[in-house]
Amino acid sequence: FGFFLIFRFCQNPISTVTTVYLKGVEYMTILFNRTERKSIRRDLRNNMTPAERILWERLRKKRCNGYRFRRQYGVGSFVIDFYCPSLSLAIEVDGGIHDETDVRHYDRWRQERIEAVGIQVIRFTNEEVVHRIDSVVERIIAAAEGRPLDT
Repeated sequence: FGFFLIFRFCQNPISTVTTVYLKGVEYMTILFNRTERKSIRRDLRNNMTPAERILWERLRKKRCNGYRFRRQYGVGSFVIDFYCPSLSLAIEVDGGIHDETDVRHYDRWRQERIEAVGIQVIRFTNEEVVHRIDSVVERIIAAAEGRPLDT
């Protein structure tokens, strides 16, 4: 029939198959926004934290230097708070629970898995987003432009 598929395999617990190629061109990414997790992503979008709402208002509709961000985006079995596909940039907004030791270890493990598939992850606390939103947006722009992130 004149076409063929090539699957690229990844040694990462996020997914076995990451990309499907059709005639040598990337055709469909199986890693992102898996159908079986759609209701979870929808629930998270409908129940955003106040800090996530504040940041979303600054990211949505290409308001952040023209970059398109998506909210509650699936990467394997994980859901990222915000994701810019063109930059492979994930933004996580962490509440107080993320200060607990077990949660910090899980966050580190999760972030390593996400970064293993080529996605840069930057994290902000709820407090940073609520009280210093302009600084948060500047750090996102710096990450997008490949500049060092000032903390």
